[in-house]
Amino acid sequence: MADGKVHWYGERVKAILKDADDKILDQLASQTLGQARINIRENRQIDTGFMTNSGFVVSAQRNTYLQAMGAALAVADREMAPPPPVNTKKESAVAFGAHYSIFQEMRKSFLYQAMLDTVKQFGGIVQRTKF
Repeated sequence: MADGKVHWYGERVKAILKDADDKILDQLASQTLGQARINIRENRQIDTGFMTNSGFVVSAQRNTYLQAMGAALAVADREMAPPPPVNTKKESAVAFGAHYSIFQEMRKSFLYQAMLDTVKQFGGIVQRTKF
């Protein structure tokens, strides 16, 4: 595999929930991850299962990166991208470690759509942010 770096030049978005504590942020992230995995199946974006299994949550409550890596490597011998930097006192993140996830996301959204659906259920909004 060639060494390289991914530069994200698209828009960043964030979910905004009023009065959300660490527990609520963790629940939001967990539900978003679950919905993203459902979306991957419904979008027929599964080949080996590596991408689906590479999904993880980083929050003040937990970090499931190593669990996701184990699950993903159990179905395919590929490399996982590192977890994103997250200020776990104020943020939670949902990500997929499969390097090609971004291309699948651009082809047919599974993660952004999951965030939109989940944030709506929690009574929040999705907002664009600047880098």
